[in-house]
Amino acid sequence: MGVDKIMNKREIKFRVWDKNEKTMINFEEIERIDFTDKTIIVGGYISFEDIEFMQYTGLKDKNDKEIYRGDILERKFKGLGYELGDRTLVGWDKYKYVHIWKMEFERELKNNQDLGRWFKSRKISELDLDAHIEDFEVIGNIYENPELLN
Repeated sequence: MGVDKIMNKREIKFRVWDKNEKTMINFEEIERIDFTDKTIIVGGYISFEDIEFMQYTGLKDKNDKEIYRGDILERKFKGLGYELGDRTLVGWDKYKYVHIWKMEFERELKNNQDLGRWFKSRKISELDLDAHIEDFEVIGNIYENPELLN
């Protein structure tokens, strides 16, 4: 794969989780990133120690929403009397974005009412995220919605 193809694969942008304020700062709000002083400027200076960078993967979910590192994705499949699917935490593995944690769920439905939910967790290390991206929906992220992984 040539350098041009790699460089054109995805747009480079970030959003930032402010650990102190417990708020998400979108890419458009960031006035400047200063790698020398290790700060970002968003109306004031915020140290790199007080934030978590979430890089854009270059991928979008089934609703055309941008997917970032740290996002939690979900996909569901419905059948007669049941629904199953999985949730995934998006992370980085050397050269590509991958599923880091995957939780599978199945629930029994009766007249479209949930009769219970069972989760299984397992670690995934080398599953290519963009292979089935059209099935997934962003439902939150690890910082604002950690309960989605419980």
